[in-house]
Amino acid sequence: MSKITDSQSYQKYVSFVKQNYQPLHTYLYNFDTKNLSKSFYEVIEKNTNPLDAVTEIYPQIYSWEIFTPEFCNQFIAEVRHFDKWCRKNSIEKRLPNSMNNYGVVLGDFGLYDCLNQLMIKYIKPITSIVYPEIGGATLDYHHSFTVEYAVEKDVSLDFHVDASDVTVNICLGNEFEGGDLYFGGIRCAFCQETSPKKAEEIYVRHQPGHAILHRGKHRHSAQDIKSGERLNMILWCMSSENQKTQLIECPDWCGSK
Repeated sequence: MSKITDSQSYQKYVSFVKQNYQPLHTYLYNFDTKNLSKSFYEVIEKNTNPLDAVTEIYPQIYSWEIFTPEFCNQFIAEVRHFDKWCRKNSIEKRLPNSMNNYGVVLGDFGLYDCLNQLMIKYIKPITSIVYPEIGGATLDYHHSFTVEYAVEKDVSLDFHVDASDVTVNICLGNEFEGGDLYFGGIRCAFCQETSPKKAEEIYVRHQPGHAILHRGKHRHSAQDIKSGERLNMILWCMSSENQKTQLIECPDWCGSK
């Protein structure tokens, strides 16, 4: 199959996948609350304060256990199955973004709607409270993908901001050492190149089954992985309403002030 170089070749690729790919675990493609951790599910379903389900580990950075170990393992198996199918059929799959060389775009093989339900029903109740000024209450679409880190693959990721309003970074596994997330301050488009302040710097360790929630403009990097392999599911969540906002000056939420 030809390389994905434009919208036409992309549509051809997606159509071929839709018609020919046979999932390993079909149940993954329909959102099921049994895949959520018990503690997270109970808080959200009881309509209590959704912030009771999360821990603010640093100002504007939140973490909580989101998925069961069984779901993480089966999701990894599905990603591996798709990757193997692409190789078998000589398909050059779409890379997740411009920085990662290993991973898949989850919407390309049918997982967009499932993850959209996760965002709308279980992520947005949290972001509507903690990120109201950047569209946290109006998230309505996403770009979701996996990334992989290992000594023989991508080892780290440079300092950057995400192409999102809100990012959900979920560690699926496996066993690994190193690879912590480093955060270095929230910056608007005018101030992204400014140096981090000492008080803004924090390192966050990944835990399988746990989500790390942060603003897309919270600058971060992935530190070197030392051993093993780490596979993460990333949701770049966007608000159509917020994306229309054109900054003409440094906003109040920018940490450069």
